[in-house]
Amino acid sequence: MGARISSSLLAFGGSKAAQASANQRTRKTQADLYFMKHKCVPPPPTKHAVLHRFSDSNNATIGENIIRPGDLVSNEVGSGVLIIGDIHGCVDEFRALLKKAVEENNNNPFEAVVLVGDLVNKGPASAEVVRVARQTPGIFAVRGNHDEGSLAAALGDEVRRKKKKYQWVMDGENIKSERISDGMFLSDDDIMWMSDLPYTIRIPWVLQEDGTEVAVVHAGLVPNMPLEQQAVDIMLTVRELLGISSNNEVGKIDLVDARKHHHHQQHQLARELGDSDQTSKCMYQFNNAEALMDESEPQPWARIWRGPQHVVFGHDARRGLQQYEHATGLDTGCVYGGSLTGIILPRRQLVSVAAAKEYCPR
Repeated sequence: MGARISSSLLAFGGSKAAQASANQRTRKTQADLYFMKHKCVPPPPTKHAVLHRFSDSNNATIGENIIRPGDLVSNEVGSGVLIIGDIHGCVDEFRALLKKAVEENNNNPFEAVVLVGDLVNKGPASAEVVRVARQTPGIFAVRGNHDEGSLAAALGDEVRRKKKKYQWVMDGENIKSERISDGMFLSDDDIMWMSDLPYTIRIPWVLQEDGTEVAVVHAGLVPNMPLEQQAVDIMLTVRELLGISSNNEVGKIDLVDARKHHHHQQHQLARELGDSDQTSKCMYQFNNAEALMDESEPQPWARIWRGPQHVVFGHDARRGLQQYEHATGLDTGCVYGGSLTGIILPRRQLVSVAAAKEYCPR
């Protein structure tokens, strides 16, 4: 038995009266205080989480890397895990996909639902997506770059607050708390939930046919590097990697984020991680990579990923559905008029719903 979702949970929950007191925006959360002091978004308390079955975690100590499923709402035994691609505020499609996926799962609830990040921005109901995800037991998410940017805007980042795509965040400020309870604007509880989203979630009890476990990240990872050493901007924004001949050792190449290659050259390939006292070079050695990629052309990171996990990710709507041996990309551009796609694990069954309309031009 584990965290799960069933058809009975699809309605946006709770009475307005019950939610109003908890759904205020006071700007006094721990995330707000952190931003006031450090002038940046707080890193998640658990950067790389592990999702355990409820039955497997009864005797576990809740450490920094362990997520326990939330309150159990029925005695039904869940079956499988549903992972959903970039939602971007498309709440109707989100609800529709949850319902359809349960039907495709032989009307069985899921043990857990995991979102690949970018819950918000560009679409019609960003705050409502956050509220549905936060208040539905059994739904978990990783942090995406748009979640990070919206969180920064909500906490007071002046650069982001001037951008049109974050206007929905400002629209929710200085309003009556009973309107926040409608799910239209971010509350303190929403802000704290978003600030707690990890960069990755491993699901060790969902195994692929070859015995590898599943991990979820928003954008991508660099091969041959443990999760704990991955740079934050890579996990949030990478799409392609570029191989260049290594200056350090013959027979090896270095991988850089292709989009930021020139920036790296100008800044000596150094970039900050989420912790202000750590830095990491975004150039990574990869043994015998010549057999996997053309050094002269950028490659999707997922194409050259060889494990040890099977990674499910989003962020790359232009490529759409990506299916590689060791990675699956689920961003099928719902907010651009495409579709919202999920995958049911461990059997790797795809399920999708078409967008009701184009909410945002590409």
